[in-house]
Amino acid sequence: MNRDVPYDQFIRDQIAADHFQSPPRPQALAALGFLTIGHRFNFFWDEVMDDRIDVISRGFLGLTASCARCHDHKFDPISTENYYSLFGIMRNSIEPTPDQFPSVTTDVSHEISPARKEAIAKAADEYHALRQNLHQKMSHEMRRWAGDYLHYLVQVDSNHRTRPQPDQRTERGLIRVKSAYAQGGVIRWQQFLENISEDHAIFGLWARLWKLPKSAIASQSGHVIHQWAKAPGTSQVLLHQSRTFENGLKSMEDVAQIYGSVFESVCAEWEDLRKADPQVSQLPNPDRELIRAFLYGPESPGTFTIDDSEDLYTLNESVDVRNAFGKIEKVILEEWKDMPVRAMVLKDRPESDYIHQVIYRRGNRLTPGEVVPREIPPIISGTRSIPISHGSGRKELAQAIASPQNP
Repeated sequence: MNRDVPYDQFIRDQIAADHFQSPPRPQALAALGFLTIGHRFNFFWDEVMDDRIDVISRGFLGLTASCARCHDHKFDPISTENYYSLFGIMRNSIEPTPDQFPSVTTDVSHEISPARKEAIAKAADEYHALRQNLHQKMSHEMRRWAGDYLHYLVQVDSNHRTRPQPDQRTERGLIRVKSAYAQGGVIRWQQFLENISEDHAIFGLWARLWKLPKSAIASQSGHVIHQWAKAPGTSQVLLHQSRTFENGLKSMEDVAQIYGSVFESVCAEWEDLRKADPQVSQLPNPDRELIRAFLYGPESPGTFTIDDSEDLYTLNESVDVRNAFGKIEKVILEEWKDMPVRAMVLKDRPESDYIHQVIYRRGNRLTPGEVVPREIPPIISGTRSIPISHGSGRKELAQAIASPQNP
């Protein structure tokens, strides 16, 4: 108000100040607090994204777009697909850690001392190292301990269970059934297996046998194995193990045992090979390489980003990460009067880590649907959808909202 900033510029700054002018105007970056200083919802990131969509749509457009989180809007032309296009924009806009907040002042009297810079950098490095280590640990568990997760899913299914209670703690450790603020690791394996094809090279046998009643597996497993063997690309390792299983397959518990032992041996072989030669790219045996490529590939439940690994944290792990993050802030606040004024900004997620957003059925991220297009919805552009070719899309969103063509 005091500087008579034009309203269209005001909008662009609050949504995407980091994308306009190079380098961005320091004062403009502070406007990104419009999106970053908001509710945290006890670390449920999907609620944070929804809140940002809500504040943008109501604040600048007079629309309650969040209604479309669960269903097509009942009054305004906003579909569920439109909502999750916006959700993808917000989700691919990430917050840097406090040590990376840019200064918005040119006052040289607030220069950070070398000692303070070193302390801040050390705290930030410890935070990032902790998250990296947890990510590696959980990825390892989700792959090498896959058998434990498969056993658990068998024992919680009313059709296939063979015991009254599943084992949440195994000889390897604690299965990530429930995490601190989400659903843990079991849900990742469950979602994957629910959508698997009967001709899947690795899990085709599982998909075929899972559909049978528990009482029919012993009598029909031989026929099912024979039929799966005809599918193109079927894993010869798993096929051999299934055919030679002692006394034949009698339950899904037996099937889980086969998958678990094969997966663990493949992971162990790969880890040993990598230790001997970090440059190696595949296993020498093509049949075992097929399994390794799956376990370490994008389709695997054990493949996820560092950010997504937060969904698997135990309460203790989550507390450790929050404390490490708080340590960065603590180091900064120890001499806050001498620190330059800094902006709480957003930045685009690296293209290599870009998340292709899907619809969450009924607004629940545990029930993912189809991928939505990267675009600005037509109700914002005023005519037709605006495709997003690179970056998060916040720049295009800000331009569309601030455009004179916006109805």
